Amino acid sequence: MGSPFWLGGDIHINEIPEGLVSLQKRSTTPGQFFLSYCDGKFTDEDLNEEGNAFTVDYYQEGAFFEDYEEALAADLLAIYYVADTWENFDQLKPIFDQTFREWKQ
Repeated sequence: MGSPFWLGGDIHINEIPEGLVSLQKRSTTPGQFFLSYCDGKFTDEDLNEEGNAFTVDYYQEGAFFEDYEEALAADLLAIYYVADTWENFDQLKPIFDQTFREWKQ
């Protein structure tokens, strides 16, 4: 599928690649993808082995929610009010990328 999806699970790469294409083209938002192609559930089949290992560590430390809240929800009542937009994704992506690079070391 290409480098943007190298942590994606086989189900998305081989069985329903149109979802990844819609993300790549930004014709669907990340939240819409999650609801449409993951049935609103984030499971281990959505990522490959490396993606799952990183996600478990990032969530268990609590750092994911700290990063998310600090970047997008500091002025909101709760993280649930963060809009599902590409602008918000673009704010989070550098944080996630840096955290992933540090985790790999």
